[in-house]
Amino acid sequence: MNRKERRASAGKKQRGSPATQLLRIALQHQRAGRQREAEAALEAVLAKRPNDPKALHNLGLARYRAGRHAEAADLIGRAIAIDNDDPAMHTHRALVLQVLGKLKEAEDSARRAIDLKPDYAVGHNNLGIILRARGKLKNAVASYRDALALKPDYLKAHNNLGDVLRKLERFAEAEDSYRQALQLDPDSAEAHSSLGAVLWRLGKLDEAEAALRRAMDLRPNFGRAYDNLGNVLRDLGNLKDAEASLRRAVALRPKSSKSCRNLANVLADQLRLNEAETVYRRAMELDPDDAEPCYSLALLLLLRGEFSEGWALHEERWRTQQMRRYKRKLSKPQWDGGDLKGGTILLHAEQGFGDAIQFVRYASFAASKAGRVILECKPALVDILRTVDGVDEAVARGSDLPPFDVHCPLLSLPHLHGTILETIPERPQYLTPDVEKVSAWAKRLDGPGLKVGLAWAGNPKHLNDRNRSLDARHLQDFAEMGPSFFSLQVGARAADLESLTNRSSITDLAPLLTDYSETAAAIASLDLVICVDTSVAHLAGALGKPVWIMLPYLPDWRWLLEREDSPWYPSAKLYRQETPGDWRPVLDRIRADLRTRSAV
Repeated sequence: MNRKERRASAGKKQRGSPATQLLRIALQHQRAGRQREAEAALEAVLAKRPNDPKALHNLGLARYRAGRHAEAADLIGRAIAIDNDDPAMHTHRALVLQVLGKLKEAEDSARRAIDLKPDYAVGHNNLGIILRARGKLKNAVASYRDALALKPDYLKAHNNLGDVLRKLERFAEAEDSYRQALQLDPDSAEAHSSLGAVLWRLGKLDEAEAALRRAMDLRPNFGRAYDNLGNVLRDLGNLKDAEASLRRAVALRPKSSKSCRNLANVLADQLRLNEAETVYRRAMELDPDDAEPCYSLALLLLLRGEFSEGWALHEERWRTQQMRRYKRKLSKPQWDGGDLKGGTILLHAEQGFGDAIQFVRYASFAASKAGRVILECKPALVDILRTVDGVDEAVARGSDLPPFDVHCPLLSLPHLHGTILETIPERPQYLTPDVEKVSAWAKRLDGPGLKVGLAWAGNPKHLNDRNRSLDARHLQDFAEMGPSFFSLQVGARAADLESLTNRSSITDLAPLLTDYSETAAAIASLDLVICVDTSVAHLAGALGKPVWIMLPYLPDWRWLLEREDSPWYPSAKLYRQETPGDWRPVLDRIRADLRTRSAV
């Protein structure tokens, strides 16, 4: 063979068969994003070589990108049957199976890819995606971290890790992941939006707003960024701009239940309740499996006093992200409200201290259907709640439970009772403080003039605490009015007294208020309690003590709308904000009423 013949033979070998050349052309089309041309070329290859694993694999990827997932799974599966040792095929099959909802098979394929190539960063990342879809969030975190250990500059893995950490509510770690993603790609609108959402949850509202506005600069029609910005502006108290941002989000994502729900929340904040109801119901239509708008609508209906539908929808609370973590997993069934024929029912407190105090009144209803009622509550409430009519035994949460036949959360009792406004179990006093403790407190608080208890802040973890709690400095003028004032505030906010220039005129009782039985005895020794919407308000009301409650513009549902009295607590008087965030008129009315009360 001469030189010319040898060169021609080498060229022919390099070019390969027509099918090989077609495959090369197909892959070039695929890399260039020319999907139709790529698919046509791959189909031509398979017409000549039906069992070519590379052509089957890449045509499967093309079908996946086209949304033809069942075909993609079949094609990649055929490729693996021919070549079982290619990790890329297994990881791609895993992603297709995940989309098809075959999560167990998807995980098996993803793990097979990693077994074949332990240092396969893409495989570890994709395993994380599947584990997240299976609800194995902590395992997903480990997989993403494995991917990043192999490839520290893996942008997708940083973003994915941030997403799952955010879902786990590990917001500080999520922030770090998104910031690392932004170091790799400063112009990632996704990462800026996700960072803004995390900063919002961390309470870094100004930083969150800046991050979200940057995301919107990079992608002007980024619906999720508008959604997140609306939530941030809402927390900043800028309801008008929050509404505008969320309306834009809904326009960009008209089928998003979440965007509708967020818009409804802002409408409710402005007491535009009819509009909010319409949007909540729209969200429920868009995603019947999303319990969040259902629960929010329940609270809106209860706020309007529409108890029949409100209580029924309220039972969906256990499916919300906020509440599902608190749902009890007990061995006995939940009570359906029927006659227990002498059986034992376990009532268990849920949510906050105030909720337990308010709804323990239904113990007598449960007792009318049972032979024995056990109440489980937080340790600080045991001594005072065991005095309620109908409670046979009170036990602290976390201790061993006595035998019982059925159980019921306290806030499900109004639904089972069929409570409407006219049938609220109105009881002027249903808690009984310890006689000896009351006697001791009466001696401590002995003195001339009206004795007034004060509490200005609730639990800082409460979702609406930013609106319902008060800056203690607003009480500065109270201290100069004449009555004897006593602080009932406990926890970190008790130290707020230090901010008052005349703090010596308010006696701090916090060191002595070791549980609610002590607080109850102290309140029993006072003439009046003035407080925000916190457990002190419920405790005073349940003791029948006069209590003046300061409410934000959008009050908690239990205080209803407009009225100054409460059907739950006959001794309560309600003082409502006239505009969001403005406590001054509330405080002015209280001072005027306090002067009148002191003069009597």
